[in-house]
This record gives sequence, C-alpha cells and structure tokens, in this order.
Amino acid sequence: MNNSDFGYTLIHCMIVLWVGSALAGMIWIGRKGYFTGITWNVGCPLFVLFGWWAILLLLILGPIWLLIAAFLKPKQRCPHCKEIIPGDASRCSFCQGEVTPVSSPEIH
Repeated sequence: MNNSDFGYTLIHCMIVLWVGSALAGMIWIGRKGYFTGITWNVGCPLFVLFGWWAILLLLILGPIWLLIAAFLKPKQRCPHCKEIIPGDASRCSFCQGEVTPVSSPEIH
C-alpha cells in the first residue's frame, strides 16, 4: 500500500465516521421524542422543500449532533390530548391529565 492509497483510505474512514456519528446523534434525538410529530404527510413535503438543506446541515454538523442529543431532555406525548410535553412531567400542561414520567433511553 503506497501513501496515496493510505490517504484515500483515511479520508473514506473519516467520512464514514463523520456521517455515522451524525446519524447516531439524530437517532438518539429521535429516541428522546423530538421527532414524534413528524409524519409521512408532513415529512415528505418538508423534504421536497428543505431536504437537500437538511442533508447538508446533517453533513456539516456531523458529530455535533451527538453533543446536542446528550443535552436534550426527553419528550413524551400525552396519552389524553396527544400534545408533546416534557418527559419528566407528571401532569400534562395542556389538558392537566396525569401522565407517567419517562426516563431517558440509554445508548448501548
């Protein structure tokens, strides 16, 4: 293996790690409940309008998504009114219904 092959291999590994960490951060944020309101009906037109910008943002921020995910608090959907509320809430701030607080999911 000469030096140019090693350089290309190193660059490819860095790209895979950068994009992989960005995707891991986005998955972690999703598991905390931040993407529960996005459905196919809303997500598809948003992707058509902003999709390529979202992909560029994903690629630019890369591993920063992991840091963002680490500091976000979990969210949950109220079982009574279906509004998104903080994960540690014991009462819905919209309908005042009783809810069970959720714990932050662990990454294994």
